[in-house]
Amino acid sequence: MSIIEEEKDTELEITQEDRKEYVEALQKSRDKDFQSLFYSIQRLDILTISISGAGVYVVLETLKYRFEHLLFTGSYILKFSGALFVLAALINCLSQYTSYKAHQYSMMYYDICIEAWKNEREKDESFIPNINNALDAKARYNSLTKWGNLLSLLIMFGGLSLLIVIFFLIF
Repeated sequence: MSIIEEEKDTELEITQEDRKEYVEALQKSRDKDFQSLFYSIQRLDILTISISGAGVYVVLETLKYRFEHLLFTGSYILKFSGALFVLAALINCLSQYTSYKAHQYSMMYYDICIEAWKNEREKDESFIPNINNALDAKARYNSLTKWGNLLSLLIMFGGLSLLIVIFFLIF
C-alpha cells in the first residue's frame, strides 16, 4: 500500500480544541468585518460629501454674485457644475448603502459558518446554499460600492473642473 492510499484511508479528525480555535478565528474575522462596516461609512465618503457640499455652496454664492452684478455669461456651465456636485453626493449616498449591505452579508456568512462549526455540522451540506447566497450578495454589493465610489469621485472632480474653468473665465 502506498503512502497516498494510506492518507486516503485515514480521515482527519477534528478535535474540540481545533474546532474551538477555528470558531474563535471566524468570530475575530466577523468582528473585524463589523468594524469595517463603520469605517466604510466614514472613509473617503466624508471627503466626497464635504467637497460636493462646499461645491454646491460656492456655485450658489457665485450665481448670487453674478445675478447681483448682472453677469450672465457662463451661468449654464456654473449650474451644470452645481448639478454634478449634487449628483456626486447622491451617488455617494447610494454607495454608502451598498457598502452597508455588503458588510451585512459578510457578517451573515460568518454567522452561518460559526453556527455550523459550533454545532459540529461543518460538513452538513444544508449550509452550502446559505453560504453561497451570502457570498454572492456580498460580492454584488461590494462591486456596486466600488463602482459607486469611483463614479461619485469622477463626477465630483468633473464639477470641480467646471468650477475652476468658470472662475478663470469670470475673474
